[in-house]
Amino acid sequence: MTPRRLARLWSWAHTWRRRTFLAGIVLAGLWAAVGCYQSIKPLPPDLVYRGEPTAVAGTELRFLVDLTYRDDDGVEVIEQEIFDEVLRLIHDARKLLVLDLFLFNDHLGPDGIAHRPLSSEVVEALIAARHREPEMPVVLVTDPINDVYGGDPSPQLATLREAGVQVVMTDLFRLRDSNPLYSSFWRIFVQWWDISPGGGWLPNPLDPAARKVSLRTYLRLANFKANHRKIVLADSGARWVSLATSANPHDASSAHSNVALRVASTDLARQVYAAEMEVVRLSGGDPPFDSLPDLGAPRPEGDHRIAYLTESAVRDRILELIAATEPGDEIDLALFYLSHRAVISALSDAAARGVWIRAVLDPNRDAFGHEKSGVPNRQAAEYLSRTAGGGIALRWYATHGEQFHGKLIVVRRDRTMDAILGSANFTRRNLDDYNLEASLWVRSPRGSNLDRELKLYLDRIWTNDGGTFTLPYDAFRDTSRLRRFSAWVQERTGLSTF
Repeated sequence: MTPRRLARLWSWAHTWRRRTFLAGIVLAGLWAAVGCYQSIKPLPPDLVYRGEPTAVAGTELRFLVDLTYRDDDGVEVIEQEIFDEVLRLIHDARKLLVLDLFLFNDHLGPDGIAHRPLSSEVVEALIAARHREPEMPVVLVTDPINDVYGGDPSPQLATLREAGVQVVMTDLFRLRDSNPLYSSFWRIFVQWWDISPGGGWLPNPLDPAARKVSLRTYLRLANFKANHRKIVLADSGARWVSLATSANPHDASSAHSNVALRVASTDLARQVYAAEMEVVRLSGGDPPFDSLPDLGAPRPEGDHRIAYLTESAVRDRILELIAATEPGDEIDLALFYLSHRAVISALSDAAARGVWIRAVLDPNRDAFGHEKSGVPNRQAAEYLSRTAGGGIALRWYATHGEQFHGKLIVVRRDRTMDAILGSANFTRRNLDDYNLEASLWVRSPRGSNLDRELKLYLDRIWTNDGGTFTLPYDAFRDTSRLRRFSAWVQERTGLSTF
């Protein structure tokens, strides 16, 4: 090869390297810019809802519980109230039904086990409601995961559409990205691909026995965001009733332990309706009414206060309640996930002030036939155990394949009891405006019926009254620094399923 040709080859190679380097810089900048913007971009107006406290009588509140445990002879016991009440609300409705439910499918997961066909029960009840009251609007808002992101369309949702139910699939594209390291790649390169049902070669992520899906389904699933709300609104007699819960009408989840609050209140129902219709509009649906119709029932005054909260409004109220505690106050927690750094720090500070805190946590080992590593609860519990100097009492719920799935905090002060419950786990994804979430905040006088019901529930599982509900902290204590670091990285970056 002549010197001239060598010089040309060198010049070409040098230019190619320079162009590749510049292209890499541009791509990295684009990746960072997309990730930054999509994780902090403005949300659609009025999506995050902070309801004003409204008066309600204690007689209009009902605390509901699902519990799975072993009795004193080691036999499994399943007590359920939540979806029995949801089915009653559907049956009684004559004017309007609005349901916003995250997991709504009959997939069974890898173990193929379901205690109860919850999704089919709800589908049948909704179809019966449509036949009974053909003119009654029925709106079901749900998450694209139930269609496996288009890879395996749900026959249950198709049946509801055929029956005249307005099924609104939440538009997740409009939400922020909680997993920007991955979601930047997805938004730049993948989001333009259509997902066609069927014809895939990968196992269905919800149920290995179901139809296979394509790689595109997994690529969308890895964004790790959802409409995670679980709320029901219906008329019952001459009153509007709202029910917020941590439970899903999901067959594989039917044995989970959950909590719910049923409230008969027109003012609260108007808050729920206004917030839910924002999601309907966001996703291209049609609200059945501009505002919630007045049923004409009197609005009794009461000594309780209640409000509907979504997304970061849930976080703000949690932090306000914890920050306001004083020595001698009490905090009870019953949680599926605890990893939000600000909440954990607030709890540690409260314990240092002399606030008495006890927490029942899911050990994060069971997930539909899979065994998990204990992240993030075991790491959060170990941090609290160390930093609070013994000021926080911790126990684990004794799960056996199912999950302790509640999201409940109770704060008791001298004269008042505050509780927050609903769909929101105490994590960054659930509380920092990434997922859509829905919870109720209620304040009642100490000694009220609701106060007593919550205390009886928490005392029962804490003391193992009538069975084995919880285990001592040492049963799942995890002192691994590596897993603690892993939990911290997952929480901060969004590279996690919690």
